[in-house]
Amino acid sequence: MTTNLCFSLLVSIILTSLTTFTSPNKLPVMEGTIRLPVGVSTHGANVYHGGTKIRVITEDNQIAFSIKPNRGQKVFYILIAQADALSYSFKHKDKYSTTQTIQYRSVLNGKAYKLFRMRIIPKETSIKETLIALDAQIKNTKEEYDWYIEELRLREYDIIPDNTIVIHYNPIYVQGLKNEGPHKLPVIIIKNNIEDIDALYEQEIINLLASLDTDTIHAPTKRKININNACKQVIDFIG
Repeated sequence: MTTNLCFSLLVSIILTSLTTFTSPNKLPVMEGTIRLPVGVSTHGANVYHGGTKIRVITEDNQIAFSIKPNRGQKVFYILIAQADALSYSFKHKDKYSTTQTIQYRSVLNGKAYKLFRMRIIPKETSIKETLIALDAQIKNTKEEYDWYIEELRLREYDIIPDNTIVIHYNPIYVQGLKNEGPHKLPVIIIKNNIEDIDALYEQEIINLLASLDTDTIHAPTKRKININNACKQVIDFIG
């Protein structure tokens, strides 16, 4: 009886903490999603962030992952490229070191990629919305946020920005990013007009197999399961 009561109390505390509003600048994790067209399943994709391989969940037409941003982080990068499109430069090891540390990553010359910069900014309010609020004598004390998304081309010898979320996936299938609110990363949308689904699956498998070479230089992550509306959420973090 006591065990059941403690378990119920623990679940209640977890659910309450997960539904409490938090500023996007203080979020403990950021959820990310790769969304394929409805009815198209997926084999998955490998995701890397902060020198770590991130665990993913594949379900139906979606690939889900979570990262732990730095405190106060407002700018995020996502790079989507084939596994064989990336090059790694390592720091010199001293005689006491047993592991390799990545100094920087780059995209090989001529290889396709998509790079997005996403910034959390205060949400713009239109003049009409402001006048309506004033007429109703509503004082808005809660600052709202939104994403400002840009697609970029690499410069400076194609070096990838530090702390970029790197996803091994064929960029020709990526339509772009969709903003679905400030409390999660913009959704990576895969094109609807894919004529050869088998070719897509083949590319997914090629990238998953090719990633075996890079997995050895990325630390594994710890896994923590949170319960939220009867759905499992995998949260990955370093340390």
